[in-house]
Amino acid sequence: MILQYAKENIVYLIVEKKLEAEDYEVINEFFKIRTEKFGKLNCYIELKNLQENICEHSCSGSNFKFLSNWEFRKIAIVSYGKIEEDIDDLLTSFTSPEFKYFRVKDKAEAKIWIEDYA
Repeated sequence: MILQYAKENIVYLIVEKKLEAEDYEVINEFFKIRTEKFGKLNCYIELKNLQENICEHSCSGSNFKFLSNWEFRKIAIVSYGKIEEDIDDLLTSFTSPEFKYFRVKDKAEAKIWIEDYA
């Protein structure tokens, strides 16, 4: 399940339990629209109550590899648990954006960071 919203060039994704195949289609369309309107994006991703197999759909061996289709200035990941493998996969997908990982207790700091020079 995924919840998404945006504030100008900042996109917010809240992923709960796991991503379904249709979630990728929705996310990609959401990013396409925001990119056409604003260019490079800042992205806040919050991962809540994830199941061990976060992806229902294979993403070329990586849960978040589909994000590499888009250009970002910054990406903030907020996690409620251990997601080191997913973080490693995500980091290898990008070369240009700033990337930070935050624990849930630092969620407010993550939002401030992602909104700074948006």
